[in-house]
Amino acid sequence: MVKLTDKKIKWAVKQVINKGESTELVAAIYGVSRRRIQQLVKYYMETGEYPMLDKARDLEYFETPNDAFIRKMRCESTLGMFFEWSEREVSL
Repeated sequence: MVKLTDKKIKWAVKQVINKGESTELVAAIYGVSRRRIQQLVKYYMETGEYPMLDKARDLEYFETPNDAFIRKMRCESTLGMFFEWSEREVSL
C-alpha cells in the first residue's frame, strides 16, 4: 500500500529542506514514519533529484499467464471465461 504519491514526496522534501519543518511534523501529516521522511530527504540531498515511486512495481502482480488471461476474459464476458477455463482445465 502506497501512502505517498510523487507529488506528496516532493512536497514533504520541500517542507523539510526549504521551510525547515521537522521530519516528525511532516511524517505526522502523511501518516508515515519519521525515518521514511529522513530517507527521502537524504536521497534528495545526495542526488539533487526528488525520489519517485517505481510505477513498474505495481504491475508485477499481473505478470502470471493466468492473470493476463483472466483480465482478457473479464473484458469479454464471464460466460466465455468459464468455457475457456474448462477447456484449459484451469483450477479455481
